[in-house]
Amino acid sequence: MITIKLPILKIDITDYLNQYNNIVRFAYNRFQEGLIASEIERSVKSTMNNIDLMDASLIKSAVDNARCLKKEKVIFGGKKNWKRYNQGLISKEEYQEKKLKPLTVRGSKLDHNGNRKFQLDLDNNRVVFKPKRGVEFIAKFPSTKRDSMLKKLQQLCELGETCFTCGITNNHIYITFDETIFCDGKYRPIKKRVMAIDLNSNYVALVVRDKDKIIHKEIIGLLKLNKSKTNKKRHEDYEICKRITETARHFRVAHFINEKLDIKSSDKKKGKRFNKMCNNDWRRRRMVTNIHKRCNIIGIHIQEVIAQYSSFIGQIDNDKEYDSIAAAIEISRRGILFLRKYYYNENIDVTGKIIRIKEEINTQLVDRWKKKLNVDFIFTYKNLYDQIKKLKYSYRSLFQFDWFSTRMKSKKSLVYVY
Repeated sequence: MITIKLPILKIDITDYLNQYNNIVRFAYNRFQEGLIASEIERSVKSTMNNIDLMDASLIKSAVDNARCLKKEKVIFGGKKNWKRYNQGLISKEEYQEKKLKPLTVRGSKLDHNGNRKFQLDLDNNRVVFKPKRGVEFIAKFPSTKRDSMLKKLQQLCELGETCFTCGITNNHIYITFDETIFCDGKYRPIKKRVMAIDLNSNYVALVVRDKDKIIHKEIIGLLKLNKSKTNKKRHEDYEICKRITETARHFRVAHFINEKLDIKSSDKKKGKRFNKMCNNDWRRRRMVTNIHKRCNIIGIHIQEVIAQYSSFIGQIDNDKEYDSIAAAIEISRRGILFLRKYYYNENIDVTGKIIRIKEEINTQLVDRWKKKLNVDFIFTYKNLYDQIKKLKYSYRSLFQFDWFSTRMKSKKSLVYVY
């Protein structure tokens, strides 16, 4: 999904925002009590006062908004603004304004012009908000480089082929839509050719694979970038995503494969430096989301695979490769196996073969590791993994980032390509 945030000429919908946000907070508390959406909507209509500006569709949108707040304890307006208010850095009125979430309505293809309450009018650079019959608020915004994209969205909405979700405040408007509508169908990939990436806080490793042949390997170093400022990191991250997708387009990749990761910030018990690297410097969500968006626009299919033991098995099977490239090769193998079974409908058994942790190791590998570890009991990857962890043996072939490389795109770039 793409969200475009646009500044608008100031309008006054404060009453609508206040009532909408009151419903969001009320619904959030009811969700914490275990009620379901339909029960909450009935409760809003029967018990809440001073919501006369909200019709059934706006109430439903507010309840849906509250359902997305999954945390058990939410500070509306943000923890940072709450602290600033308590320190006297912002007034009560400013804090109350910052607490207001945008009034958001999700669109549908069945709605007229893609959304029940909002209408795109890109010929005049504006969006019309119609909360009820006879009432209109004009959100006018300046021309931007996204105008052509928004005009195409408007045309498709008028034809009933897509829809959009829109949010509005007194100063901004937010337009969210599916980026796949811009896939023109001209991209001609090579069937079953894949690109796989292995993400780490210090590098991004990628391989392009056609069946069993690796046709491209690349490591993008982030060590120096991680020491720079936030805006520099954000800009370079998007440039990295652009490079990866352009490389995929160049090799006519049909599928993009990455690990499915859901890692929460926590204390890893290995010191502040390690925690900072994992929790702050590892901007995996931003990069994966942006790569997925670009792949959808090009027309590259996205496949996520299980991440467990990918680095270990990849390095054991590809001992002559660096650990990041070896992990990317293992991720590509898992993706290909999954795609053959569920995308191309081949009659193959993948039970236990995607992760392979309980699979027997071939004789050559067994003999090599028995000699290295001076042990006799090695039959499966799990046996070997347990022995290595027990003896604290390093199985990784680490990449040396001080080797010759080229800077990405410009001399000012802090991203190095190996």
